Amino acid sequence: MWVSTVVQEEWTAEVFDASIAVEERVEEDMMRLLQLATECTEDRPDRRPPMAEVAARIEHIVESALRKTDTDDDFHSISP
Repeated sequence: MWVSTVVQEEWTAEVFDASIAVEERVEEDMMRLLQLATECTEDRPDRRPPMAEVAARIEHIVESALRKTDTDDDFHSISP
């Protein structure tokens, strides 16, 4: 699958909208979501993660992204 090659070779510019993935921290979270998506679309169903695990991993990625955003906002609010 083409997307699997993109994930393995980290050709993020081929998959992600450049206006979204301008910052490395955002790109990292997008790569994690893309990796999860490729796991969910494995040819063999027994190799796909259970939906409870998928939901938990998505929540973890989102929480991580929000923490990064909060940290960025805090940094910019104290910077001159």
